[in-house]
Amino acid sequence: MNFNEKRDNLTRLEDVPFIRILESRVEDPFFSITIPTFKRADDLKNTINSALNQDTCVPYEVIVVDNNPDRDDDTEIALKGYDNNILSYYKNDQNVGMVANWNRCLMAARGKWVVY
Repeated sequence: MNFNEKRDNLTRLEDVPFIRILESRVEDPFFSITIPTFKRADDLKNTINSALNQDTCVPYEVIVVDNNPDRDDDTEIALKGYDNNILSYYKNDQNVGMVANWNRCLMAARGKWVVY
């Protein structure tokens, strides 16, 4: 692997469908907490709970982008159990790699500020 090789990770995403499973109902979030994930349902629950329980007076959203294309896996089942209007959950139709999944988080974020 050549670490100096430049890659266009955004163009790679143009042909990969983005499956919306849950969508935030926050109209104008000030910031977005983005959580890229891949096959880590147990750890993810703690991360999501922490993000959902922020003590703030500004509107925000929490976005999870799953890089595992398998449907009805442990992560998807866990996320469907949340009933929260600030949580969005998206799944890539194919594994796009770590960096491209981070970019997917940025693409989904609607806040003025983005936090990973």
